[in-house]
Amino acid sequence: MLQKFGLVDYASSMMILAIIEDDEKETIVGIGRYCLNRDVLTADVALVVNDGYQSVGVGHELLAYLYPPG
Repeated sequence: MLQKFGLVDYASSMMILAIIEDDEKETIVGIGRYCLNRDVLTADVALVVNDGYQSVGVGHELLAYLYPPG
């Protein structure tokens, strides 16, 4: 199940992690994901940011990477 969740098909879905490294330990601080539904020309987008990293731009950066302007 986890492998299916993490599967990346850039044409229809993508997931990205925001990770910080501290003292040789990596911590996931945010997750961004989109899934396109081509049948009805819509997309589902989800952003999750750790409480300790709210309001510092993590969600903004995740969304900008998933849907770059232009």
